[in-house]
Amino acid sequence: MTADPSLDLVGTWVRVLSLRTRLLAWYDREKRDLPWRRDRDPYRVLVSEFMLQQTRVDVVVPYFERWMARWPALRDLAAAPLDDVLAAWSGLGYYRRARSLHALAVRVVAEFGGELPRTAKELLELPGIGPYTAAAVASIAFGEPVAVVDGNVERVIARLLADQRPAGAARRATIDEAARRLVTAMTGDDPAAVLPPEGLRAGDWNQAMMELGAVVCLPGEPQCLLCPWARTCVGHRAGLAAEIPKRRAKKAAVDVELHAALVRRGDEFLLVRRPDGSLLSGLWELPTTAEGEEFAALAGRVEAALGCVAALPSVPTRSFRHTITHRRITVHVHETVVADDAVRESSGGVAWIRESDLRDFGVSSMTRKALAATTIRPPKETPR
Repeated sequence: MTADPSLDLVGTWVRVLSLRTRLLAWYDREKRDLPWRRDRDPYRVLVSEFMLQQTRVDVVVPYFERWMARWPALRDLAAAPLDDVLAAWSGLGYYRRARSLHALAVRVVAEFGGELPRTAKELLELPGIGPYTAAAVASIAFGEPVAVVDGNVERVIARLLADQRPAGAARRATIDEAARRLVTAMTGDDPAAVLPPEGLRAGDWNQAMMELGAVVCLPGEPQCLLCPWARTCVGHRAGLAAEIPKRRAKKAAVDVELHAALVRRGDEFLLVRRPDGSLLSGLWELPTTAEGEEFAALAGRVEAALGCVAALPSVPTRSFRHTITHRRITVHVHETVVADDAVRESSGGVAWIRESDLRDFGVSSMTRKALAATTIRPPKETPR
């Protein structure tokens, strides 16, 4: 197979129409019933796309439904305190998405009267929106014929063309061009081959491409017998589908040790807010050492939060493992009790909370694990 795959497979209008007809018919028949697909409300599409970034569909569904019950319109989200937004996002990870989504809502209300811009170019100017999200929202909500290329789409097209080149600018340019030709039915290349916008079904097309990659054209074990493109896919016909795309070498895992303090005062325990500009900024957590710090540094963190000295046992009450990308983290939790007259709050982002109040605070999954590793039990996520 050539190292520089030709776009011949999608390079004529007839071939493009054949690919489009088969995939859209498959999507209409097989698509999953997901709550954000039940209408094309731009706000619902926007929220779903933010939540789905680097997160599995089955994880997102309950978060999306709770979110929409609480903030059914973009104006509702813009009026919400950021702390409430982070708390509702708690457990989804990648909290920068929540902060960006809230900032976007505030800006759209202030500058656009609460109505999302309708084109990918305009959407790119908003907080937290990159080329993928801009294309997804513009095509699904507004029908703009722009191609969405995520990891699923890239894999589908690489196999369709039997593109065996390693990831890089040249391969991405080929895939982007193929995706553009498919979503537009080559509009602009052949003036005689123009479908009306409703015929393009740009939003359905992009979702069909992503759906194919998510449920059929799987990374390790493609289900080629179920694929509407099996007889056309060069990778499948050559017996190469499972080998495409070439996988990058995994980054070596790094072992990290952290120490966290669970400080109790009666039926309350201490949380501190992560500073702006830091990883997971704005979230609440137990006082915790930074990477590379020893246990001794934890006492200083606790003292700064309390305004008084608290005796921390050097032997942890519990330890647990937590993995973030290539970092394997071991967290040691040290419990202590302070007197009832300890400082209640300070200007440094300190809160004393009860177990029942935890759902109102945006905390990371690592913090929830730390609490679960002790006698405190984080409440289950339940709709309000």
